[in-house]
Amino acid sequence: RGNLSSAKAVFEQNAKPEEQVEKKEPPKKSKFQVKGDRCSVCQKLVYLTEKLIADKVIYHKNCFKCSHCKKVLSLGNYAALEGKLYCKPHFKQLFAVKGNYSSGFGTKTP
Repeated sequence: RGNLSSAKAVFEQNAKPEEQVEKKEPPKKSKFQVKGDRCSVCQKLVYLTEKLIADKVIYHKNCFKCSHCKKVLSLGNYAALEGKLYCKPHFKQLFAVKGNYSSGFGTKTP
């Protein structure tokens, strides 16, 4: 029995605590952190070559689309109402025909 207890003591001395065995290194962060403007539609980083600003809002050129037909717009052919973008033909079709710009959205008029 003396050999068994001494072997147990040696084993316990050499054993590592569970905390050390399960402990893993945290993932390393990149040395380069990209900071910049984000597109208001897709929330991805917008590089200078693809940046479009309309009504003080930043977009990718390909994210600047009509809410109705999804056509890519330009600064010369869009209209915005309540944060939504429209091509000029759909803006006129959906809202100007009624003469009340808020009625096309279903909001209550005063």
